[in-house]
Order: sequence, then structure tokens, then C-alpha cells
Amino acid sequence: KPFVRKLESIAKVCKAVIEAYKEHGEKLVVPPTGGEMPCDSWSAEDNKSLILGTYYHGYGRYEKMRTDPRLSFSRFEIDPSRPLQQDLGDDDDMDTDDPVTSTVPPPPEPIADPNTEIMDSGSTEISGSGNDAGEETPEQWPMEKDLHRQLRKALRVLTIDEDSYVPDPKVEEVEDHIEAEEIIELPKKKRYFSSHEWSKREKQAIYRYCVAFGIPEVTDEEGWNDFKISASLTRKNIEQIQQYCEALVDTAEVVTDKDKKKTSQDWKTQIDGDLTLTNAQSKRLVQRVRIFKDLRKFLLPRLEDLPELLTSAGTSSMPNWWVPSQHDYALIHGIIKHGFGQWEKLCADKELPFLSIAERKLAA
Repeated sequence: KPFVRKLESIAKVCKAVIEAYKEHGEKLVVPPTGGEMPCDSWSAEDNKSLILGTYYHGYGRYEKMRTDPRLSFSRFEIDPSRPLQQDLGDDDDMDTDDPVTSTVPPPPEPIADPNTEIMDSGSTEISGSGNDAGEETPEQWPMEKDLHRQLRKALRVLTIDEDSYVPDPKVEEVEDHIEAEEIIELPKKKRYFSSHEWSKREKQAIYRYCVAFGIPEVTDEEGWNDFKISASLTRKNIEQIQQYCEALVDTAEVVTDKDKKKTSQDWKTQIDGDLTLTNAQSKRLVQRVRIFKDLRKFLLPRLEDLPELLTSAGTSSMPNWWVPSQHDYALIHGIIKHGFGQWEKLCADKELPFLSIAERKLAA
């Protein structure tokens, strides 16, 4: 299982790299990443090269990235005293760089420098000036685990306004422990959605809110902000939420209204998400939305006159102690405050009369 989880994590990183390249191409700009860098000289350009290098060569093929002239890693060299690291994907059995199907352009041929001669030992020596003041001292290539972690951090800040999945850099620490044969429970697998997609959780949150509080008026900015916060729709703006609510109710009305044969619009072209509900859910949603619409339209504007209006309300199906001018008024306030169907919260509210009535009944 730990090995499978690691493969899933790598696959998600690779997917995020591909999406980043498709959206931004080679001109992608990576915002600054916080925390510790792989080395002191690490820059935003190196973050960009790390993502592009992963797209060009594959996850973990850092030696190929280091020698790719298209990237910014030419200043680095391998410390010969460092234990050899496994470059993921370099095994012959796993190499998928088929020249027929590969879409990544090959690196350009390096241009020979007339001032450079290759020594027999394999090292590069600049003839003439020796250690001139302008000569750069090669830096040590960062450790593989540091590059893994930095790749995740770079992808995370690049897609922070989207819902594309990028594993947290801390997951890499867990993988390091797994490689050391220390079994650690990984976080539950999540799927992330882009800002225009509607997840199952978001659909359920909107449905639950609508059946509990209805749908605010279009002009009720405060009501829509409360909707967004209460339903935890942090990735969506108010306009998106309004459109999804309209589409969900419109779809539900087709199920409940025999005279309505189709939706008012083709929502499939506008909503990237599931709008289907069961017959019972559709009926409940339409009823609750209409109830709250009538409450806001007819009762709330006349709140001060409500006790007097409720004096003549019927009580045939209510208990003997029920006084419409008092308890109907409190019931309406409780539903608006706690939501339709939240009867326990309503009865436990000390500002409403039902708690004292329940306490007297229980004491008797």
C-alpha cells in the first residue's frame, strides 16, 4: 500500500505539471515559494526550470534536467563524494521516451566554446585566465529529496487560485520515511477541482443550505455572502453560486412540475458539474425554496405587525398551549435563524419560548 500511495502521489504531481505546461507553456511564471530552498542561490527561474524539466524529462530525472541547456541548472555540478542517487525513470525497462510518440522538443545541441577544452579526466577547464574574477564557482546540485519537495511547492503556488491537485510538500517527508521502511499512515486521498468545476461536496453543501434557508434574493449581497461562508464554498464567487442555485432549482422543477418539460436553459453548457437529484430531493428543494421566498416577500417586511396578523391563525392541529401570536411568531424567527428542520436547535434556543415550555413539561 505505501508503494501504491507513492505512485499515486507522483502521478498527481505529473498531472499538475502537464496542466501547468498546457496553460502557461514555456513562459510560465512561478510566484515566490516560502520556506527553505534547495540551495541559497535558488530563484524563481529555477522553480520554472524544475517544472519545465519535469515536463521535458519526467518526474525525478534531475540529472537530465541539470545538463539540459534550456534550463537554468548549468551552474550546478554533482559532488563526487555524494552517494549516487537513483534517477527515477532512468531504468531501461521503464523508459518511455519513444521518439515516435514524444511531444517534447529535444534540447538544442550545445555550442562549442573555443576557449574551452575537454580534459581527459572528464572535467572542463577554461584555458587562459585560470581563476579570473568573472569566473563562476560551480555549485553543488541539491539533494533529490529537496528537489522533490521544491517541485511540489512550486506547483502549489502556481495553482493556488485553481483546484488542480498538488500534493503538499510534507507528503514527501512521509515518502522518505516509507522508503526507510517506516510505515506511516498517509492522509486520505483527495480530489481537487478547478474553480469552475462543481464537486460532489459543493453540490451537497448547496442542496443542504437551500433546503434549510432557501435562496437569497439576487440583490441580497449579505445573504449571498452568508450562503458562501456557511456552505464553505471558498473556491466559488457569488455569481457562480447564484448560477448553480438557479440551475439546480430549474432542474428540480422539471422533475416535480408535470407541466414543465425542460429546463429554461441548457445548463450543461454553463455548469461543469452534476445537477441531478432524486425525486424526493427535487420535491423537497422546490418546496423549501418557495416557502422561504414567501417568508421573505410577505412576512419579513411586516415583521412588526406579525403578532397581530397571527392572532386569527388556526390551531386545530397544534397542542393546547400553542398561542399563534406568540408561538407562530417564534417559529418563524427560529426557522430563519436556525434553518428549516433544525428543530432541536430551535427548541434549545433560550431566546425562543420553546425551551422553557419543554423544561416545564419534562419537570411535570
